[in-house]
This record gives sequence, structure tokens and C-alpha cells, in this order.
Amino acid sequence: MALTLSSVIVALVSSVFLTQNNFYRFVIQRTRVQDNLRVVTDLIASEVRGVAGGGVTTAESRRFVVRLPIGMAGVCRAEAGAGHVYMPGLSQVYGNEVAGYARQDPGGNWTYTTDTWSNLLTSSGSGDANSCLTTSGADTVGATADFGRFLIPGGTTLGEIVMIYREVEFKIDRSQLDPKTLAVYRGVTGDTLREFATGITPNTKFQYRLPSSPYQNSITGASLALIENIRVTASAIATDSIGGIKSYSYEWTVGIPLRNSN
Repeated sequence: MALTLSSVIVALVSSVFLTQNNFYRFVIQRTRVQDNLRVVTDLIASEVRGVAGGGVTTAESRRFVVRLPIGMAGVCRAEAGAGHVYMPGLSQVYGNEVAGYARQDPGGNWTYTTDTWSNLLTSSGSGDANSCLTTSGADTVGATADFGRFLIPGGTTLGEIVMIYREVEFKIDRSQLDPKTLAVYRGVTGDTLREFATGITPNTKFQYRLPSSPYQNSITGASLALIENIRVTASAIATDSIGGIKSYSYEWTVGIPLRNSN
């Protein structure tokens, strides 16, 4: 009788333990998958919301490329073929990320020009600050490092706004860490694409919406400048390697309005 009772108790305890252990692993697995997808959408959304008008250059179901502002500069002394500017944070700009500059016309539309930082910024510091002080009475106290001279063909106009931008690419492709799955990659001007989310399924995709139209899997040509929303559908699956529970799949969709695009 003692052996029988002991066996029953051990069986009950083992059953409870296994049930709790499986539930715990299920919760951990579910949390990992959900967090992974939220990282994908949060990172993309935090960057893409800042896209300016005409800033989307590629829009495909597995890849898109956008131009993102690094800084805005106001012309405080206009010259033929150049312009002295004031741009907060000018001295902290990482030149390798600069893909070019953009100029805004009176209608608010941006015209983008591909250029390198070393070619665009010809000088900076106190000399350029004094030029703006003399010409437009700019307040240069404690901010001389934020003044510079941009080489811009055709010249500039006083008070004109010039944007410095970088290009950021997001791509869905085969994972290098886990070749059985897909991954989301991110790359910036002058850098290689880097994998930042693994375990993605083929259901993951990017979609795009134009004014008064449904979402589309790709946009080309002049319509790229009209994109007002990018939708990211991220799907992932995690398989229990121990075999105690079934695999867990999760899908997360986020619509990202391009607030500055139009």
C-alpha cells in the first residue's frame, strides 16, 4: 500500500510539474516571438515617420528605401554656387551617412541631390559664423560650430532651407543566423545591410497606400512621391525544440503614416 500511494503521489507531482513547466515555456516562447516582432515594427516606425515629401525611393513587398533628414540648415548668407548656413548639430554630423541634400521650393516640395558630405561642406566654424553675422545679423554666440558653407550649384537664397539626408533601406531576406527562416535587415548610406530580427515567416511584407486608395504591394514611378502610409505586417513562428508544446506563431501589423510627406 505504501509503495502504491508513493507511486500515485509521484505521478501526480510529476504531472503537475510537467504541466507547469510546459506552460512556463509556452509563455516564454510567446513573449519572445511577440517582442521580436514589436522590435521590427517599432524600429521601422520610429524612423519612417520622419520621411519628407518625395522621400520614398523604392517601395516593394520585401524591400523599401527612404530618405531621412539628418538636419535642416537655414541659409544666412547667399552666394553664387554656395551658401553659408546655420544648422544645429552641424559639427556632430557623421559624414559617411550623408547621401545628399535637398532644397525646398516655395510650394513646399523637396528636390533631392545626391552628394557626399566632404564635397557639400566646404568649411565650418567661426569664419562662416562671422559671414552670417555680418550679412544677416545672425546670433552666433556659443554656436560658431553650427555654421558652415555648403557648395550648392546654382547658388542659394537668403532664408532658404536646405535638408541634409541619409538613405535607409529595410529588406526581408533569408536569415544568416537561421537559414530556415527569413529575417529583416536594415542598412544606412555607406554601410552594409545588418540583420536585426530573425525567425520571420514568408507572410511578412511591406505595403503602401496612396491617397484615397487601398494598400498595394509595390509602387513605382511618380506615384512614389504620393505614398502617405507604409504598412508593416510582421509574422514569426517559434518551434519548441524540446517537443513539449507545439510551435507558436504570431502576426503583428502596424500602419505608419508619413506625417511630413505630403
